[in-house]
Amino acid sequence: MYFTVSKLLGGLANPATVLGILILASGAASFVRRKRLSAGLLAAAVALIIAFGVLPVSAWLALPLEARFAAPVLPADIAGIIVLGGTERVEQSAAWGQPELSDPASVLALLTLGRRYPNAKLVFSGGLRSRMDANVSEAAIVRNFVNQLGASSSSIIYEDRSRNTYENALFTRELIKPKPGEHWILVCQAIGMPRAVGVFRKAGWDVIPFPAGYLGARGHEALLSFDMLGGFHLGAVAMHEWVGLIMYRVLGYMDEFFPG
Repeated sequence: MYFTVSKLLGGLANPATVLGILILASGAASFVRRKRLSAGLLAAAVALIIAFGVLPVSAWLALPLEARFAAPVLPADIAGIIVLGGTERVEQSAAWGQPELSDPASVLALLTLGRRYPNAKLVFSGGLRSRMDANVSEAAIVRNFVNQLGASSSSIIYEDRSRNTYENALFTRELIKPKPGEHWILVCQAIGMPRAVGVFRKAGWDVIPFPAGYLGARGHEALLSFDMLGGFHLGAVAMHEWVGLIMYRVLGYMDEFFPG
């Protein structure tokens, strides 16, 4: 139930979706001759375009999330490394028959850390599946991607049931059964790390956050931009995370609103 609701809320939190709704509503209001309402909705649409297409509102939303955890100083003894899914493009991968990722940084970090800690367990958690082909999942995409890189995908443990961050923590802990006192590294995109850390802590797993992959650019918080597509994309991801933090805290999936 939550998975379906989260998808709906995620869509409504997307500035591009809101922009489309405002423009359509403005047109409908104009059609029924509600000129003031139409003008107000159109003005709101213009304000949204300026906010995310010109002003650095997207950077303001993303920076606190991406800067929440710095690159850690890692201990010598690491029991394992966990990478969370989220950048695998399941529908595109199913359509074209090859692994498609929007950002491979997390998977590359898994392989790099695996070489640094050869005795550590390597785990990938992600089971979101394509609607076109149920055999194509986040885990299957990463397995194929790792094989194409010439690395050994057989050395990685795949958790392929989870569809969101809450299930990542729940199913991975159930699969791995970490022992008290062990050091585990958690890898995911920087913008999603606060929510991921909060969920794993709630599950009783005090992981070491290792951000891999940044969408924003530090130092651009005061710069104007005319990259409307980029601004709306970054804004959509950042808004998704902020809404996710609120919902996870309300539902009791985390003990903190903004883990740090």
